[in-house]
Amino acid sequence: MRYSEYRDQARSLDIVLFSGKGRISEAIKWITKSDKSHIALTLHMHEYNCLTLFESTTLSDTNDILTGKKGSKGVQLVNMSSRLNNYEGKVWVRPILGPRTHKQKKAAMDFMREFHGRPYEKNQIELVRSAVDLPGIRFMKNEPDASSVFCSELTALMLRHVGIMNHNGEPANEFTPADFSKDIDLADGYKAGELIQLTP
Repeated sequence: MRYSEYRDQARSLDIVLFSGKGRISEAIKWITKSDKSHIALTLHMHEYNCLTLFESTTLSDTNDILTGKKGSKGVQLVNMSSRLNNYEGKVWVRPILGPRTHKQKKAAMDFMREFHGRPYEKNQIELVRSAVDLPGIRFMKNEPDASSVFCSELTALMLRHVGIMNHNGEPANEFTPADFSKDIDLADGYKAGELIQLTP
């Protein structure tokens, strides 16, 4: 599907998954046994008249909507069209089917502003633990810590905050991009749609 076609039907808080070609992306895909290396959420920003991506990333090739600057690594808000045009790799959208209430939209904006600018995950061990699941081995499990966040952790925190994703006892920093391409424990009234590959 072309991005322009998706944009006409896009809703805030849809899932966007990426498959990058860089060294870190390839490592993530190898460890998680998936072709997905990054994740973001859509947010309609009506005051800027655009569809944006809310993400935590080390990519810094697209201007942040709120600061107008490039170069930030961590939680940022970028124009989705610009991100797709600059991205070397595959991109999919996975719509979340279900209502978006006024209360949820306000909660999403509040969460975005609270987390915007927060640094990318500083604890490299936490990143490894999120990807490696060894049943019964406690030291391979993460403890909740949102002082710095990676992409799938930010996604889980946001979807839980607005009431779309259930709190199932799993810390948000245990999720990987691959987890969001499978079955997701969503709240009643919500369902994850099929993956749709996007082209610029």
